[in-house]
Amino acid sequence: MTEFGLNENILKKTKQLEGLKGYITNASYLTDKEIIKKYSQLWQVEKSFRISKSDLKARPFFHTAKEKIEAHLLIVFTALAVIRLAENTTKNSCAKILEKLNPIKQIIIENNLTKERISKFIQPSNDVKPLLKLAKINWVT
Repeated sequence: MTEFGLNENILKKTKQLEGLKGYITNASYLTDKEIIKKYSQLWQVEKSFRISKSDLKARPFFHTAKEKIEAHLLIVFTALAVIRLAENTTKNSCAKILEKLNPIKQIIIENNLTKERISKFIQPSNDVKPLLKLAKINWVT
């Protein structure tokens, strides 16, 4: 029959360390306070990944060509940069911004003879106008 027991030394050490938090980093040039500050901003990175996966619907990709992988990542990170700028400027969440922009429609009229194109957006609601102005988009008045 096998006997089991508690390792009293490990239990004692665990009780001494209880409540302490440790940080491991390769950024040895940072002070302790700078490391803690950087770690406290980690939620911004996690939020960006969450936005790109859920709100922007950036799905996994299965490209094998380097150029296609880089293009896909460029599109995803560009969209993320634009939406984060919009969030910071308008103080609205990504979900709220996308909800406001969803009803906006663009009208494109092309003259078949001259190939001239006219592009206008339908009249947006008042809460969307600041977003369109931020993007420098003119709408039909």
